[in-house]
Amino acid sequence: MTLATWAAQIVAQAVILAWLFLRSGSIWVPSLAHAGNNLVIGTFSEPLLGGFAPWEVNLLQAAPLLVLCAWIVLTGRLSPEPQRRKETDNTRIAPIG
Repeated sequence: MTLATWAAQIVAQAVILAWLFLRSGSIWVPSLAHAGNNLVIGTFSEPLLGGFAPWEVNLLQAAPLLVLCAWIVLTGRLSPEPQRRKETDNTRIAPIG
């Protein structure tokens, strides 16, 4: 049971991080989100959830991630935005001299 709840948590986090990357176009946004997630889970899991079984801890941590993940997937927000064509600058540069 622990492996199943852990896998659900990791897949949900992967979907959220992928969405952050697709929306921002930068690797920094999901990287910082991942670091923040690890900080919160690492800091607060044991003191707050230490009395629970490991699978219960995983399930409690996965619940909000799964809700956010479901919202991203069910609303179609995971697909990347169409690439925008770069506007070409047709102004001519006058030669020097």
